[in-house]
Amino acid sequence: MVAVTFNEFVTTLYGQTIKIVGDIDALGNWNPDQGIVLSASEYTPNNPLWSVTVNLQPGQVIEYKYINVAADSTITWEGDPNHTFTAPASCATAITNPLKGGLHAYIQAFTKLRLYPGLSQNVRFELALDIAVLK
Repeated sequence: MVAVTFNEFVTTLYGQTIKIVGDIDALGNWNPDQGIVLSASEYTPNNPLWSVTVNLQPGQVIEYKYINVAADSTITWEGDPNHTFTAPASCATAITNPLKGGLHAYIQAFTKLRLYPGLSQNVRFELALDIAVLK
């Protein structure tokens, strides 16, 4: 499994929550009631971060959207097109981050760590954008 952290920066009002819904069971199969609630544990007025980590199969391709659920249960869907994401096949963790224009980037964390003299582990950092065309 690949632990994928989805980050979304969106300013909300008291009582609103942000969910992620998508085309797989883990994301509710487009059913808002089954979507995953993002955490606002690091949310501040200057950093309106909502975040959740979801386990995906390596190489799994998904489509998803974020929705805003008001205190009265009214749902506001994110506009089209859907986001798409392919879980990396070469690492155990990934992070998606929003960019301007509704685009998202994902980060795979790898580097070379020296644990102690004579023992090291290979890891590399890689940044990949899920962008077809930049205009």
